[in-house]
Amino acid sequence: MVQYIYKILIIDDDAGVRDVLKKFLEEKGYETETVGDSREVIDRIKARSFDIILVDLMMPVIGGIDILRGIKQFDSEAVVIIMTGYASLETAIQAIREGAYDYITKPFRLEEIYITIKNACEKIFLKRQHKAFIDELRKVYESSPNTKKMSDDKSADETNNNELARLTSLLDRRLLTKNEFDVLRKLHIKD
Repeated sequence: MVQYIYKILIIDDDAGVRDVLKKFLEEKGYETETVGDSREVIDRIKARSFDIILVDLMMPVIGGIDILRGIKQFDSEAVVIIMTGYASLETAIQAIREGAYDYITKPFRLEEIYITIKNACEKIFLKRQHKAFIDELRKVYESSPNTKKMSDDKSADETNNNELARLTSLLDRRLLTKNEFDVLRKLHIKD
C-alpha cells in the first residue's frame, strides 16, 4: 500500500517560525512549503493543492481571518489551522465560524502542533475513505440488475460475480461491515 505524504503550507510573516515549523514537520514526514507575504497565499494555493494550511492570525497587509476566508472561498474543504500570539476568545470563535479546523496560541510547543496536524490528517483520511466508500457503493448500485437492464451480452451469473467481487473488495478494505455486506449482497445479487 502506498503511503500518502500530506502537504502542508505554512503562512507566517516571521521567518524564524516558518523555518522551525518547516524543519520540524519535514522531519515528521510531511512535505512543506512556506509563505511570508500574505499577498502570495491565494496564488500559491491556486498553483498547488495542500492538505493542511497553517496561518498566522496577525499577518501584515492581509490578516489571517481574511486569508482564511480567501482560502475557504477557493477551497471550502481546506483544513486551515490558525496560529496566533494574540489569542482571545473572540478571535478563536471568529476563526472557527469562518471555517478554521483549529486555533493554536503562540508560543506553542512543537508537539502541540504535531498532534493537531496528526488529528487533521486523520480527518482528511477518513473523508477520503468515506468518498471512496460512497463511490464504490454508487458503482455497485448503478450496475445492479435492479437499477438498470442487463446488457444482451452479459449473463446474470457474470453480473452477480462482478457485484460480489465489488462488495467483497469493499469488505476486504473494511469499508463495509459484515452486516452491511450481507444486506447489500441480498439486495443486489440474485441467486
